[in-house]
Amino acid sequence: MIRTPNYNASKSALHTFILNVRQQLREGGCSNVRMVEVFPPAVQTELHDEHHQPDLVNGGEIGMPLGEYIDTMYDGLVKGDDQFAIGPGENLLKEGGWEYQRTQLYEAGQQVLKGSLAKYLKK
Repeated sequence: MIRTPNYNASKSALHTFILNVRQQLREGGCSNVRMVEVFPPAVQTELHDEHHQPDLVNGGEIGMPLGEYIDTMYDGLVKGDDQFAIGPGENLLKEGGWEYQRTQLYEAGQQVLKGSLAKYLKK
């Protein structure tokens, strides 16, 4: 993770953005728009090769083969969940997993915030 601080920060920001917009869509009654978030693994692409990361040896072998990733991603999209992980992150989203628990805390926090702001919001 320390190799990619900008990437990690942008993924974290995007995740929070998705949670917030998804909540706005729910509360606004907008059922015809869905935001699907995928938690991907490292995938074998040129991003890890020696040209792009000269300190690596055989970096193109890092992660899941691209074809396997594409097939798994398609299956996940067909399944229809709002969010899903591929590879090592799958356990994080299962009940009791870290991201599952964090999402539960986020949703509880939204209820607290709504209650705190209720008298200030127009009906």
